[in-house]
Amino acid sequence: MKAYTIDLRERIVGFVKAGGARTEAAIRFGVSRRTVHRYLEADADGRLAPKRSWGRWRKLDPGKVRQEVGRRPDATLPELAKVFGACPMGVCHCLRRLKVTLKKLVRYREGDKVQKWLFGRELEERPGRSVPVYFLGECGIGHRLYNPYARAPRGGKVYAEVSGARRGRTSIISASRDRRLVCPMVFGGYCDRSVVDAYFAQMLLPSIPGGSVIVLDNASFHRPPATLALVEAAGCSLLFLPTYSPDLNPTEHVWAALKKTLQSGLQEAKDKSVFISNVCQCYC
Repeated sequence: MKAYTIDLRERIVGFVKAGGARTEAAIRFGVSRRTVHRYLEADADGRLAPKRSWGRWRKLDPGKVRQEVGRRPDATLPELAKVFGACPMGVCHCLRRLKVTLKKLVRYREGDKVQKWLFGRELEERPGRSVPVYFLGECGIGHRLYNPYARAPRGGKVYAEVSGARRGRTSIISASRDRRLVCPMVFGGYCDRSVVDAYFAQMLLPSIPGGSVIVLDNASFHRPPATLALVEAAGCSLLFLPTYSPDLNPTEHVWAALKKTLQSGLQEAKDKSVFISNVCQCYC
């Protein structure tokens, strides 16, 4: 939008100073009442003339913007705008043209890259590549889970009807192979040694072939002697993930997809544990 000329501004201010009403000045000169107020305030401060930079857009150098994003990938739009002396919206448009999107993954700083590499090497060099490998994982589902997003016309609001009662929790323990769940077990509460022993003895080991490799994290309740004896008796073997390495367990991707599905119907389900169990079967 082009700024009004200094001549028009002086005529508006002069009309009001001569006794004219502000509303009448707005109608006569075709501007808003707010504009009349701003011109009177600017005249009192001695800055009635339009800014020289008005209507001229600052051109951002895409190369410098990409370089700054590479140096500080977590910088916010206002922070980037301050670096280049531009507005945040201008930086946003420049990032879109560069196809730089908003993203961030989380990994533990305690994770050992060498141990992760050794684990991958051990998994690749295991004897008998035809031996099936199963990844074990646990997941907790809060009963207050709901879809946090909805759509509405601009200015409108969408409300999610969620329960205000005491929050329940359902847990799942399951193995996975090829991004599909294998023998999921749904239970209330939290996972401990007794749950792991029961799952191995009653569900997992009777359902997988002998000689299978079961990969799981090195939590203390995954290492009880009873569980190790059960696995050895079934002719299977355990392979433990390096510490702080959930990214090496593909079961985590299944949990993410499962929770996404549960968001759309968990609040309306009468028996939430049964609903969660039925959804788990869709991922088997």
